[in-house]
This record gives sequence, C-alpha cells and structure tokens, in this order.
Amino acid sequence: MTAALTKLEKELEALNESIDSGEFVPKSTGGKQHSPNMIRGQIRKFLIENPMTQSAFLSLIGVNSNSYGKFMDAKYYKNEWSAVDNGTYNSAAQYIAVHSLTKKIKDLQMKADTKASDKILGKRSVDDISGDSASVSASTTNKQTKAVAVALVNDTIKIDVPDSCAIYQNCDEVRKALEVFFQTSKMTAALTKLDKELEALNESIDSGEFT
Repeated sequence: MTAALTKLEKELEALNESIDSGEFVPKSTGGKQHSPNMIRGQIRKFLIENPMTQSAFLSLIGVNSNSYGKFMDAKYYKNEWSAVDNGTYNSAAQYIAVHSLTKKIKDLQMKADTKASDKILGKRSVDDISGDSASVSASTTNKQTKAVAVALVNDTIKIDVPDSCAIYQNCDEVRKALEVFFQTSKMTAALTKLDKELEALNESIDSGEFT
C-alpha cells in the first residue's frame, strides 16, 4: 500500500508541475488527448458526485458563466476541437484531474491508517485479555452484540416482500441511477436547453438589454 501511495503522490506532483509550467494537456493513460466532449462528460460526472451550484463550480475552476455556457453547448462549435480554445476545457480538466488524484491519495491513506489502527487495537486486545479479566468481559459482550446483529440481518433477509411493496435504494445505487439518468439523451437535451437559456440571459445582461 505504501508503494501505491508513493506512486500516486509522485503522479500528483508531476501533474501540478505540468499545470504550473503550462504544459498540461488532458490525456488518457494511452496518451490520447481528451476531446471536448470527454471533458464535458467529466464535468457532468464531477457535479453528480460532488453536488454544488454552477457558480460554486465556476469559482473553483476560475471560469465565467458565459465561457462555461458556450463550452457546454457542443452545437455552438462547428468544429468539435475548436472548443479546446475555450478556457473551460483546460481549467475544468486541470481541476478535475487534481481533485481525482487527491481523492485517491486520501482514500488510500485512510485505508492505511485504518489498517494500522486495527493492528494496534488487535495487539492491545490480546494483551488486555491475557492480563485483565475486564477486557475478556468486554470482548465477550462485543461477540454477543455481533451475534445479535447477524441474527437480525438473517431474520430480515428471510422476510418475503410483496412485489407491490416499494424497496428503497441505498445511496450508492441512487448515485449510479442519477449518473445514468443525466447521461440519457433526454436529459442531455434538457441540460443543453438550459445552457442555451443561461447563455442568452448572460448576453442580454452584458449588452444592457435585460429587462
């Protein structure tokens, strides 16, 4: 795990260096540059996984709403790759890349810390049991509690739920369902329509014609 963590930290360091030097280009692991459509998909996925207002997101990546609105509207560009010149392409790609690597590092570090804590607690438990009868009692209580929990789960599984009864999805299932929903053609069309309306609104404000 230490080797994996060190590798990720080096990747993050190299990523930040490429951003600072202005050499950053969003690419796949195979070295192919990400298309504007791929970056749009990354943005939508990021906002699903990290709910926030558009203003908050634009503040994070340092882009104004006008540029963002144009970039997210693929039909605005006759040539798909001309959207690369829009600041949103690079700014969003940079932020999401750094955020993704940072999250992986934090998750891996958390697993390492948990594993180390479990190891220490496990050793203490053995020492306490050998020298302290109170610890033995606590260990027995924990085992009994776990047994009760297992029994409750087994009893729940045995319940025959009628087809007409609603079963609620857990959080992970809801997130996955939302991601699929946002990627459907109807939802994409709706988002595109809203992006256009926002663009038109910003243009009317900028021109002083807004009433």
